Amino acid sequence: AIGCGIGHDEFDISKLRYHRIIIMTDADVDGSHILTLLLTFFFRHMRPLIENGHIYVAKPPLYKVARRKKVQYIENDVQLDRYLSTQALSEIVVHQTANGEDKELNADQLNILLQAATRLRSIEERLLRHGIQPAVFFEQRSKETGAFPIARVQIRHMDGHFEEHYVYDEDEQEILVEKLNRELYLQEPKYANGEQEIPNLLHPSLNVDKIFEGNLLTGIIRQLDELHFPSSQIYSGEEEIFRIESTTRNDEPRSICSLMEFLSAIRDIGTRGLQIQRYKGLGEMDADQLWETTMDPERRKMIQVTMNDAVEAERIFSLLMGGEVEPRRQYIERYAESVRDLDI
Repeated sequence: AIGCGIGHDEFDISKLRYHRIIIMTDADVDGSHILTLLLTFFFRHMRPLIENGHIYVAKPPLYKVARRKKVQYIENDVQLDRYLSTQALSEIVVHQTANGEDKELNADQLNILLQAATRLRSIEERLLRHGIQPAVFFEQRSKETGAFPIARVQIRHMDGHFEEHYVYDEDEQEILVEKLNRELYLQEPKYANGEQEIPNLLHPSLNVDKIFEGNLLTGIIRQLDELHFPSSQIYSGEEEIFRIESTTRNDEPRSICSLMEFLSAIRDIGTRGLQIQRYKGLGEMDADQLWETTMDPERRKMIQVTMNDAVEAERIFSLLMGGEVEPRRQYIERYAESVRDLDI
């Protein structure tokens, strides 16, 4: 359809039929995966199209937000959180009441709190995908150093019962794994009447799960410490730490006992009076919405795909989309701790 062929031997850019080739995919994670595969294809087999600026990526919205007759389209979850927070903070004042204080928080302090809470929620979701309860992981924080575990070691014993340990550095992990391997796998066989006994037991197993979220949590707690926020009340608490008062309604003041409860309250207030529709895909939009948000040349958002450094682009594509697993694993482990926004 593009007209210029595929591959090094057949490609001829002079036969290109279109000046702009626009990739339109859904705004969710699945759409991003498809976009990555398509870009890999163009990079590998039609690279001059990228080098000459012919490839574009459309930016459809993920959400439609309506209040009365006013409609706004929002591109992603981060923008939605920001929008809801702005809506909520325009209608309330927040007092910090922890440690016997009662002071009104300013806009900068509220933004720091909300950013920290939003990042914590993201980390929660990542921990849950590991099968780790966030509150349980938080309890593993070292009382001496304040460090979080770097890995969880899970053991299934021959009798079927499970055991787990958290470790705080590579040396501790190596020592523990070596010890457990000896205990689990190097047991002397037992004999009866000259024949080896085969016990009716499960085969033991040992699994090490790397946890990269610890450093992120440490940074967030450092931010909260600057606001004199008690880290013991991030997930739960019995004493009030915030009081939310409405400036637009006659609502009763709302007592908040944890940071996660504060985030939920802000989202509840921000969504009042709103109708929020999440698009699962471009196919959920009617023709007018698709034109208005994604196809109208006067209003659509597009990103031109460029390649400023061909050598670096080749390296990254080979690393992340190539057939060798080990370099990709090393790359992920090296940079996992610095990731801010990860959608899986």
